[in-house]
Amino acid sequence: MPSPSARPLPDNQPLTNQLSRFATLTELENSTFFREHQGQLRSILDMPQLFSPIQVGLPNQKFLRVVVWNIERGNRFDDVLFFLREHPLLASADVLLLNEADVGMVRTGNRHVGFELADELGFHCVYGAEYLEMTKGINEELNLPGENTTALHGNAILSRYPLKNSRILRLPTCFEPFHFHEKRYGSRICIVTEIEIQGKTVLLSTGHLEVRNSPSCRTRQTEAILAEFSQTTHPVIFGGDWNTNTFERGTKLKTLMSTARVLFTEPEKLKRVLRHPEEGHEPLFDRLVQCGFSFREFNDDQTTCSVELKGMEDAALLPAFLRSWVTRRVEQHSGFLYMRLDWLACRGMKLQGIVSTITGLERNGIPPSDHAPIVADVWFP
Repeated sequence: MPSPSARPLPDNQPLTNQLSRFATLTELENSTFFREHQGQLRSILDMPQLFSPIQVGLPNQKFLRVVVWNIERGNRFDDVLFFLREHPLLASADVLLLNEADVGMVRTGNRHVGFELADELGFHCVYGAEYLEMTKGINEELNLPGENTTALHGNAILSRYPLKNSRILRLPTCFEPFHFHEKRYGSRICIVTEIEIQGKTVLLSTGHLEVRNSPSCRTRQTEAILAEFSQTTHPVIFGGDWNTNTFERGTKLKTLMSTARVLFTEPEKLKRVLRHPEEGHEPLFDRLVQCGFSFREFNDDQTTCSVELKGMEDAALLPAFLRSWVTRRVEQHSGFLYMRLDWLACRGMKLQGIVSTITGLERNGIPPSDHAPIVADVWFP
């Protein structure tokens, strides 16, 4: 298969330009345009994209080293690639479960982030699109020169082992991005694929759960993924950015309630909750355990992401007279919330060696992503 960089990416701009004309999803779905292009939209969003390299590195023989990493769309592609090549734990990975990977977005050089990483590293890859993007992104990205081409944003699984039976699960929608200022068409997904190890089938999966809603939303999305896994007795590895921030978000009332929680919860207690959302604050963990998954042994207790409080988009939902007061009050948290959003869970596998959150990655003083990667060595019981 030719190198991804040698193949022109499909241009979806005529399609996204038409989609952006519709103010609401209902208006779109009732249109002649939608009836004529529904099949094309389904093909773009529901068909997994596959890539196989010319040469693949040898996998580890006594364990499977799994990395879970939200790479922030591939904004700093060269830095992500550098650490995947040079960091001793990341460079020896057998499986990469990647969230937030662009395809044909001007903000990331109009490259296929997942395929190009796979090509450089010598990995097989399956890519699944969450969204067709109708904007260039947010903030300063809107002023970037040039235009998107394929205009996709999604997730990828890279593996030293060949992939088979790859599919995309579209998850229940709790937040409609078609009506958001970063206008998108699609929904959150989970990618599921299979590898063979010593004659045994293992399912690999990654899901990027909804951030702009609630723990109950993420639980519903997890239940949809677990329903897929209930159809097999094979071992399953499930990782990703599950956005387990413990907050209710998306409306003025929810924002006020969450703001009050930040302001009036004792800082050390809140830090504990955000580092350990599994302790009763995100029900999805209970559902995983009920369905035979283990997660505690495959994760440490380090945070994987920080959010600057004064820059949170929810602040726009607060009354103006509260904003300056809130800004002063958040100083008790040093202006940031530190959270564990990224996780790994397994069924039918055990921890074989290392489990680590790799914090402090920087190159030229800049981190490669706004999330830290997590690593675990797993094998059969």
